[in-house]
Amino acid sequence: MATGLLIVVPIALALLFAFLLTPIVGVLERTFLRRTGAIALSLGLAVTGLAFGGWWLYQQFNAVAK
Repeated sequence: MATGLLIVVPIALALLFAFLLTPIVGVLERTFLRRTGAIALSLGLAVTGLAFGGWWLYQQFNAVAK
């Protein structure tokens, strides 16, 4: 059972990111960045946003724990 989750979860996350980032990449492709730059920039922004959100959540839990 756990082995199936190791396969399904990354595929589900990849599909989620694909649907969420496609409009952003489409807009950025029309600039000087073209496809590769648009993908790199949008993925970098998404990862940075997730990291910032995780850091913020950590700060909130840390303040509650104190």
